[in-house]
Amino acid sequence: MTNPVAAIAEKEFGDAVRSKRLWGMTLILVALFALMVFSLSIQATIQSDTSQQITILDPLSKILISLSSSMGFVAPLLGLSLGYDAISGEREKGTMKLLLVRPVFRDQLINGKALGALITISFSLGLSGLILIGLSSASLGATLDPDIILRLIIYLLLSVLLSMSYYSISLVFSAKFEISSRSLLLSIAVWALFTFVIPLIAFLFVLSVLGPPPPPQSGEFKEWIMKSSEIQSIINFITPNHHFSKVADSILLARAAITSQGLGLPEIPETIAEVITYNWASVIMLILFFAVPYLISYAIFVSAESL
Repeated sequence: MTNPVAAIAEKEFGDAVRSKRLWGMTLILVALFALMVFSLSIQATIQSDTSQQITILDPLSKILISLSSSMGFVAPLLGLSLGYDAISGEREKGTMKLLLVRPVFRDQLINGKALGALITISFSLGLSGLILIGLSSASLGATLDPDIILRLIIYLLLSVLLSMSYYSISLVFSAKFEISSRSLLLSIAVWALFTFVIPLIAFLFVLSVLGPPPPPQSGEFKEWIMKSSEIQSIINFITPNHHFSKVADSILLARAAITSQGLGLPEIPETIAEVITYNWASVIMLILFFAVPYLISYAIFVSAESL
């Protein structure tokens, strides 16, 4: 007998693969990767012509770090696009009753949908990652070693976790409201709050406390940057994007030939284990940003009386 959770997950993945929604978000990611590869190829040509051969990061790591902000922008939208109508959409189409008339329980339905979303998001980000490797190898001569492959896999897993965090947030609204448009609006509002509003508030708070930054040539500039970073990190602690960027960038920056001497920066952990240990709070917060909303949506849907 087919497991209902697996059957629902398979259906969700099949529907997603046939939808324009998934491929549109995937194409956006691929376009961002291609744009960054093209930009770095031009930079490499300029450096070669001017005999500036200073290399801090390998091309693939440099691309991923440059794209962290973009990944923090697109991956959440991928999760929201899959979650906002996961439950409310079934109600609107009248298919919820048909699903629950079969030997499928509410907990199996929502778990199957979440599993399907996880597979879909992993497929989209994994495919984008493979295309990135191909582009960076062909255009920049990027070489792969076991260390960068492992770091790339962890980077993509963190991206999946970030996307699933927003999926579970949108799933709360989808389970609560019967109208998908309302769920979509509230999901986008939360995304905008975490992505734009809170970081802007953090920056404005820094300006109100520390004042405008001093000239870069002055000795106070480094101290201003460090204090500004500390304050913004405290305020942005309540956003999943902050924790994703913190861990993902650290995974890649550990490959950089950078030391703290003369820069006023803390030592950068080198190994993956050191990075995870150093950023354990952010890893836990990312997991909680997925788990807590999902448990809330689970409780709302399983205890609901209406279909």
